Amino acid sequence: MKISINEFLKQNISLLRSDIILKLASDFTSHDFMKEFAKRFENDYKDFLNDYKENQHRVVHNQIARFISTNEIELKISKTPRVMSVNVYGRKNKIQGWKKD
Repeated sequence: MKISINEFLKQNISLLRSDIILKLASDFTSHDFMKEFAKRFENDYKDFLNDYKENQHRVVHNQIARFISTNEIELKISKTPRVMSVNVYGRKNKIQGWKKD
């Protein structure tokens, strides 16, 4: 049975902290996190994208963003104001900013 994105993230929460968050700048965006996540978990990331026929990046990134938002204490990060950032398609949009605690 295929694992959900949320379950995958729960099972790998310590790696999210050690292999992604600790490598990011002290202030970062959700886009920064997604880029590092896609590198660190490349095959899993591709599998998650392939689970959806439309809006793959939006659906997957929204689920990951929701997870980091609801688990910010365990990930030792805090929200900062929303900022303009370039997405995977090169478009600017306003997204969540973060800082390491």
